[in-house]
Amino acid sequence: MGSSDQRAGACAAEKRPASCDLCAVRERSICADLGPRELAQIEKTMARRTVAKSHALMEEGSPNDSLYIIVQGSFRLTKHLEDGRRQVTGFLFPGDFMGVRATPASAYTAEALEDSRVCHFPHKFLDTITVDFPGVKDRLIARGQTEYHKAQDHIVLLGKKTAEERVESFLYMVARSIGRNTEDDATEAPLPMPRQDIADYLGLRLETLSRTLALLKKKGSIRDLERHRVTLAG
Repeated sequence: MGSSDQRAGACAAEKRPASCDLCAVRERSICADLGPRELAQIEKTMARRTVAKSHALMEEGSPNDSLYIIVQGSFRLTKHLEDGRRQVTGFLFPGDFMGVRATPASAYTAEALEDSRVCHFPHKFLDTITVDFPGVKDRLIARGQTEYHKAQDHIVLLGKKTAEERVESFLYMVARSIGRNTEDDATEAPLPMPRQDIADYLGLRLETLSRTLALLKKKGSIRDLERHRVTLAG
């Protein structure tokens, strides 16, 4: 699918949100510290956008002038190497940000792993509102620092950890982001990404990932493993 078709699909269902008060990720977004008057102002400016599965919201090398906050669904972040190969550099889940800074050329492509929804804030609007509401700027700075630490953690994961440690770290990262506790103290988490994406992100061969998952299940770290869901022991 061409980039223009991807953008058309990604933008096909843009609309105003019903209310920021009803947003499931409000406490993790830039809106957390805003009162009713400020929220009313934001609701006049931002839009909620539906992104269809496999469509790109941001594309590597293309300009971006907006901040997106994931409300529902998940995204895969990728970069293309000089020889044409694709590298998966991260995954984003509800409450995560993308496009924290305006840039003339995005450093990555962000593709929806499932039908997803995001809130869309033009950076020009954010520049204006942060003058009166510094809490918004503080949250953007904090999120930028979080992204830096994530990048450092990924470098350590690829350079210093064994295959088993990489897979365990990844599964617990997903569980912390979108998992839920079960009645018997286990943690159940969806895996919306294909196995190949996980292998690429962890710097492993697909066969190595499969063997490692089987080993973790045999050891009891994984209680149950399905194609798009994992249950981790408590």
